Amino acid sequence: MKKSFILLLLAGAVSAASAASLKINLGSSSVGDSDWISVATQASSVTGGKATSYASIASLSKNGGNVSSSVVLGNLDGQDVTLTMAYKSTAAVNAGYLDAAGTSPSLNSLFPDSMAQSSISGKCNGVKGQTVGLQFTLNGLAANTTYYLYVLGNSGFSTNKTSMALSGGVSDVTGSLMDGYEGAGTMAGSTFQGTTDSSGVGMEWTFTTDSSGRVTLTYERSAGVAADVLSGDINLNGFMLATEPIPEPATASLGLLGLAALLLRRRKN
Repeated sequence: MKKSFILLLLAGAVSAASAASLKINLGSSSVGDSDWISVATQASSVTGGKATSYASIASLSKNGGNVSSSVVLGNLDGQDVTLTMAYKSTAAVNAGYLDAAGTSPSLNSLFPDSMAQSSISGKCNGVKGQTVGLQFTLNGLAANTTYYLYVLGNSGFSTNKTSMALSGGVSDVTGSLMDGYEGAGTMAGSTFQGTTDSSGVGMEWTFTTDSSGRVTLTYERSAGVAADVLSGDINLNGFMLATEPIPEPATASLGLLGLAALLLRRRKN
């Protein structure tokens, strides 16, 4: 009986990060893990558009399927979760997806190395002091429920002048920088503000829904001033949504392996 229990612990160490979650990869058909859902938007739908407030992006597709303004990502604990997107820019904006070949080392083991090579992006060129923004709204969440949202964004671009925040019928919002991204910026209340020239931001959010069952992630970047950058670029690579914390695979595996080793030692003694 003890041996079986220890074997179960060892098996759990291999799949320690398999808590119920939706894994969303933005802009690529595959990241080497069948559990990741691909979502992309057709760039032609908003190229050259201007919107002083957030306007809907009506061309989303899931896993290369049909294009619509809203896609069902999947079922999480009995809830069908859907995604809609919007963009904002007071200058011409190009919001679409970027797929690049190869891999880049991930700074956090929750996200695969290939994740930084794909993204949904927004670009605003040549206009000083303007802001480009993307909004990702998740609908269909359970009411009055605590969720955990892990976000990877802006890889390959400076995080300086970027901000990221949650809104839309949520409370008890807390945010922190994930391991590997501690130097990317600061938290002011529930809002992340980029302060450095690091090549990305990884955020971990905790929030509680209200009766609307909705949350919106807003990601923006200023195009700077005269002596600064003239273009605003933002890339969101992917995110994970879960109803319980997701431990990093290495941390969880080490903990379970250590417990299994201790039990084996006690059994021998």
